[in-house]
Amino acid sequence: MITTMKEEAIKILRKYKKPMTSHQIIEKIIERENYRLRGKTPKASLYSMIIRDIQKNKEKSIFIRVEDGFFIFNKNFKKLNYN
Repeated sequence: MITTMKEEAIKILRKYKKPMTSHQIIEKIIERENYRLRGKTPKASLYSMIIRDIQKNKEKSIFIRVEDGFFIFNKNFKKLNYN
């Protein structure tokens, strides 16, 4: 089954239930060995994807920025109407 970087990041944040940086999330994705990272800067790509999701979806984003560079999974996500 092919998953996206976003799906892998969500799995990691849901599993660890603590604020994490994009660097920490990528390290955990690598440990899982079920996602092949592409590109030269996966940490920057993940960070950018998370920020774009937050900017686009605001409080309905699947991610919450808790402090500069740290993100958590929005535990209310299931209750939100996400598009």
